Amino acid sequence: MRCFVALNLSSELRSRLAWIQDQLKAAAAEVSWVNPENIHLTLKFLGEVEEARLPAVRVTVQEALQGEEGVWAMVAGLGAFPPSGPPRVIWAGIRAGGEDLARLQARIEAALERIGFPRESRRFTPHLTLGRMRSSRGSPALLELISSHRGVELGILEAESVELMESRLHPSGAIYTVLESYPLSPSGRRKGKDGREG
Repeated sequence: MRCFVALNLSSELRSRLAWIQDQLKAAAAEVSWVNPENIHLTLKFLGEVEEARLPAVRVTVQEALQGEEGVWAMVAGLGAFPPSGPPRVIWAGIRAGGEDLARLQARIEAALERIGFPRESRRFTPHLTLGRMRSSRGSPALLELISSHRGVELGILEAESVELMESRLHPSGAIYTVLESYPLSPSGRRKGKDGREG
């Protein structure tokens, strides 16, 4: 089973991400755009997991999240990986709340490492993948559009749970299924659109 741990998004945020995808499609670049219903924030990619290991994964993630509060983040700005050269991944970034996301990710990463899942070698950079380049055709025009939308605010990611997901690859695209949902404690914090607590 191909699995990952993620934060899922509200329908309102997905709509805004679909809107920005439409803006970027004007570049007519060869991009495989992620279905807005499938956009999520990955906290830990597990890869292929034997079904016999799933119970241990479920318990480990649950224990890692014990006492963790819900998280809030502002989704804003666009970019591409790698930061220089031909782009491969187009993403929406996190302007505020990244520290809370990093703390949550670190707890999950450390817990799963203890049961045999290797730690990610790259530094955690919270982002939402919007699309993947199929070729470099149209990339200059696409990068120009990305640059013109660098300051765009796309909405609030307010997560009250973390999900263990399964990904099944189909010719029409990936199909994601929630295997387990882990509620987070109410944070008691509400923030306005400017990122300040209120």
